Amino acid sequence: MTEERHRESITYETTNAILPLPEVTSQAILAGIFGLCANGCYRPSPRELREFVEAQVEGLVDLRRRIAACELAEQMGCHPLSGKLARSPFRQAANRRRASQLTKEEGLRYLGHLGAYERAFGVAARIELDEFVRAVVASLTYPKEPVLRQRELF
Repeated sequence: MTEERHRESITYETTNAILPLPEVTSQAILAGIFGLCANGCYRPSPRELREFVEAQVEGLVDLRRRIAACELAEQMGCHPLSGKLARSPFRQAANRRRASQLTKEEGLRYLGHLGAYERAFGVAARIELDEFVRAVVASLTYPKEPVLRQRELF
């Protein structure tokens, strides 16, 4: 990539991945995705575009982390939100079902965000964003297992 391309990109502190700032498609502007103003359809400034993409990255990183936590909770049988480990097999099975349900819900939410990004910037930009978010989540140094906070008392 050229030096100019590096200046117009987003990086994350925990990874070497680079997300180039996408170009706004004319169809997105004509569709009013970024809003409407008195003069017609709104075209975001480069600063606004950068802020928009950074906000999308933060939200998608958070979603991918929740998906990963739910997948791990499903494997371990612990509660997907609290990390509480169940003693009984029935409770573990219920936790696994809840974790599976949450994984599907968060996955659909993630795909919805990627779809909106694609409508604004195109397929190539969506693929770059997805790869960037996955690289960021893989590089985070957070615990890879749920934190056990409390055991069941009954």
